[in-house]
Amino acid sequence: MILSAQELDKEGVLILKSIDEEYFKNNPFEDGISLKDKGWKYKNGDNLEWAELEYDDLEWEKLSSEKDYDALFKEDTFKNRWFRLHFKIDSSLQNSNLFFNILIFGATEIYLNGKKVKTFGRVGSRMKNEHTVYARTQFQVPLTNNKNYVLAIRFSNHLGQKLATLFPWNSPFLNAKGNHLMRINYYGDNVSNTKYYDHRILVYVIIRYPEMLLLLTTGLVFFIRYLFVKKDRATFSFALFTLSMGIFVLCNFVNYGIPILFEYSNPLIQNFILYLVTRLCLTLGYLFLLRFLYYSFFPEYLNIWNYLFKIWVALFSIMLIIPFFYSINLYPYLFRYFFIPLLFIELARVIIFSIYNRKENAYITGIGAGLYVSFLGLFFLFTTLKFYALPGYVFSLGVLSLISSATILLIRQNRQKEQEVLQLAEDKAEILENQKEKLEEQVQERTEELQMANEEILAINDTLTETLETIEEQRDEILSSIQYAQRIQASILPRDDYFQKLLSEHFILFKPRDVVSGDFYWLAESNSKIVLTAVDCTGHGVPGAFMSMVGNDLLNAIVKDKHISKANEILTQLHKNVRLALQQKETQTNDGMDMALVSIDLKNKILEFAGAKNPLIYIQNGELHQIKGDIMGIGGVQQERERVFTAHEIDISKPTTFYLFSDGYQDQFGGKKGRKFMTKRFRELLFDIHKKPMQEQKSILETTLKDWRGKEEQVDDILVIGVKI
Repeated sequence: MILSAQELDKEGVLILKSIDEEYFKNNPFEDGISLKDKGWKYKNGDNLEWAELEYDDLEWEKLSSEKDYDALFKEDTFKNRWFRLHFKIDSSLQNSNLFFNILIFGATEIYLNGKKVKTFGRVGSRMKNEHTVYARTQFQVPLTNNKNYVLAIRFSNHLGQKLATLFPWNSPFLNAKGNHLMRINYYGDNVSNTKYYDHRILVYVIIRYPEMLLLLTTGLVFFIRYLFVKKDRATFSFALFTLSMGIFVLCNFVNYGIPILFEYSNPLIQNFILYLVTRLCLTLGYLFLLRFLYYSFFPEYLNIWNYLFKIWVALFSIMLIIPFFYSINLYPYLFRYFFIPLLFIELARVIIFSIYNRKENAYITGIGAGLYVSFLGLFFLFTTLKFYALPGYVFSLGVLSLISSATILLIRQNRQKEQEVLQLAEDKAEILENQKEKLEEQVQERTEELQMANEEILAINDTLTETLETIEEQRDEILSSIQYAQRIQASILPRDDYFQKLLSEHFILFKPRDVVSGDFYWLAESNSKIVLTAVDCTGHGVPGAFMSMVGNDLLNAIVKDKHISKANEILTQLHKNVRLALQQKETQTNDGMDMALVSIDLKNKILEFAGAKNPLIYIQNGELHQIKGDIMGIGGVQQERERVFTAHEIDISKPTTFYLFSDGYQDQFGGKKGRKFMTKRFRELLFDIHKKPMQEQKSILETTLKDWRGKEEQVDDILVIGVKI
């Protein structure tokens, strides 16, 4: 933190004076006026009273030199710290504004005589409530007619202390050694003075900005040419070289503060990105330049480039890992003093050998390399003589001369290749002309063959047309038969008026998958009992419909003719009759049916239930109950000696709603994930709707099924019967 001023009075207090604008005209690359050893004091801790003019700071520690300041910020024992500077002003500065430029890494509040004049970030007592910034900006301080002033700076850098445990203060990730943590430069009271700092940046932009645009544009042009015109690896390597150097110059803009990459951003992230990208682009750029020269002159030496690239990967990996875990910056040693000299030696060798072996266009590369070396020498000379305004621009001229020569080389090579392509095209045209007559003869022969083949195809088409007509006639006959079968099946189902007579409050949701169904329902009255069943026969479509006809006839015989009305006895007798009707003892076929059957005694208020695999769901007093059917089905192979079904009795003296159904509703695929509806969701749906009128329940079931199914196909016949008694 170096405050620019001019002199001390007899008491050792700093006196600020107006700075002549002529000074900045003569020194356009100065960051204000820099004075040292002018009375800065500091104290660890945090107390807002320390900003006051009258506060006694005699016992505070003094900063006697810039060296002390650097050592102070290298300490890792502070978290919050205050700085105070007593100063006076020249009479010419009364009631004026003083202008400053600040570069800050941390959180800072600036006070003048106890009044806060500027804030950067948020000062906090710990890292959690501190907002650390990395900013470069200008600010002004308004003066009064006081004789004495105190500039107090409240500073915290918990993030810096945390990072100090991971990195050294000279780590390239922080770029924060010494006065880079907080630097304040004085520009006097003339606002025009601050414009010279902006002018210096503008000069930098005017010189380096076209260089960056030229590099990036050249790289993009050749990269697009590589993609869309001709996949030439030399062009690709040159495009990567120019793009890398363009990004390198862009990072220099950011590092110089034009603009700051992330205004008031995380300084660790910003500096790490700059550190990584600049090193990556600079070294990779020269690597791709070498690869371009190999492809241009000595493609047989590309294995050398592969070895150099592997060395680069290893060194770059070490450079990334070591600073993180051991706080050692190996970049100068690994790259600046080892890899880059090795790379430059190989570049020089390739250029010298190409000229020595009189490779075509080699002299162009030699001229560019010579200019680059010359400008590079001037760069080091100006750096040594501390002409800081010139080295960067001289280095840019060297890079541009190298890129220009490589661009000319690439253009000449591409022009030669284009001439070769044109010559090749002319040769091909001549060959095509010579073969034209032969091709016409072949075309004529082929045309005759195609005409013969076309006649054969027409004959085949006639045959296929006749076959298709036959198939369509057969299809119409089959559809007519199935539709007739559907009318027959519909005729055996209980009529609505019969249902309304026996069970007035009911609904039937019946959706066959095909025209005819393997599911059916059956209703009859016997021995003053109402017998109702929902049946799911083996299969669906025509086979299932045949089974439903068999089941319907057998139920009529058992209940209406033999007057059997007990639920379990009906299932037992039905099982025997199905096996006899289908001769399953001899054929061992496994056709049959699953069903849920109830026998309702309205006089005694008792409901009997028996099930073959299918359950009964009933709801009383707001509670849902499920009675599972026996694990045995009706018909099919019989392993046991005798198949007997279980009877369950339910007291229906209270209002009761019950449901019989097949497995088609629960097994329907749908939903967002294309899964089955499942029994649990089906039970919850029935419970939610059981209080509603029966026809409204049917409507809800239909809508829910439609929404669930979506675009999925119906997988099975669906049958749901609901009854309220």
